[in-house]
Amino acid sequence: MENVSYLVTKEFTVQNATFSWEKTTLSYEAYYVCWFQTSSYEEYITYLGMMCYVNPAVSFVGLISNMISLAILRRSGLHKPSNILLFGLVIADSMCLSTTLNYGIILFYFGPNKPFSRLCGFQYVDSLNVYLAVTSIIMEFIGFWGQYVNTWIPILITLERLLAIFRPMTFKSIVTKRRTIALQLSFHKNNNDIKEQVEVINLVQSSSLINKNNAYFNVNLRHFCNNTSNPHRCGADVHESL
Repeated sequence: MENVSYLVTKEFTVQNATFSWEKTTLSYEAYYVCWFQTSSYEEYITYLGMMCYVNPAVSFVGLISNMISLAILRRSGLHKPSNILLFGLVIADSMCLSTTLNYGIILFYFGPNKPFSRLCGFQYVDSLNVYLAVTSIIMEFIGFWGQYVNTWIPILITLERLLAIFRPMTFKSIVTKRRTIALQLSFHKNNNDIKEQVEVINLVQSSSLINKNNAYFNVNLRHFCNNTSNPHRCGADVHESL
């Protein structure tokens, strides 16, 4: 990433950045998240801060709170169907948090020392690339799995409360501990997003082993840069390498 300094005496615009009355150092790459150009440096900093710091910090606090909730529910006992449903809801919510705690995805977009800073991917040594790809795939799969389950458990809780109100005499015979556990496990098993996750896994795998000296990557990168409708997607550093 190359920093370019300008000394100006009046306001003018260069590369979507406005300078006025002072010496300013600008990094062109700061305006890009992979090959997606942000409208301003402030927007880039906001996106970077939210994805790399705010979201993980809030998710970590949420994960700690979920652990406390699990301990409380476990202590109060899991013999009640309502407690079992709440226990499953907390677990599903904790699974959802793995998407924002996924450091592999953060490095995928904002990883330092990339040979091609405007391109997404894990651009390190092969062993580290594979490790980051595998861990990010696992965490993304768990996160989307939790999101799928998390949408159904509140519905089960609502139905359980409705049965308790409108069928109080037969409630205990209808809503049992075994049926509640079996129903929750069925939602965990019948995840219709598995096919989409496999496609995401293939996408991450295909773009994770990026290496500056990889001839296959250079050939595909050259084809992409020559056929893209947006020339800004390929910076000067990319064209020089090709």
